[in-house]
Amino acid sequence: MEIEAIGRQTSTSALTANNSISQDEFIELFLAQLSFQDPLEPMDNSEFLAQLAQFSSVQQISENGQTLDSIAYINSAAQGTSILGKNVEIRTETGVQGGEVTGINFSNEGLRLTLRLSDGSVLTNVSYSQVIQVTNN
Repeated sequence: MEIEAIGRQTSTSALTANNSISQDEFIELFLAQLSFQDPLEPMDNSEFLAQLAQFSSVQQISENGQTLDSIAYINSAAQGTSILGKNVEIRTETGVQGGEVTGINFSNEGLRLTLRLSDGSVLTNVSYSQVIQVTNN
């Protein structure tokens, strides 16, 4: 199983974005619940507080996830720039190849490298996870 470089966007984050509600929508639902409750059997205040606390926790977790995504992207950029101009060995379907990293690219699939191989040819769209060794020139 191939492990991609950190910082790539996953499809699960797109799914959770579609299933979330905003704070304003939550308050509208909350007020509707208050206005339509049975006056003879009102909800307990602790239930309301629990709902607010749960929403606040979910919102905080979402914000933390966005912050972690940003940190992962910055880390991925640092990884890429740190090997720019260095010689690497990569694992390919045909075996191990070596070359100099001449370019980096960030895409939805993660960090991608461009290599100039020893025979002068250029290899593009190399996944960072294919790198098995990095050496100085």
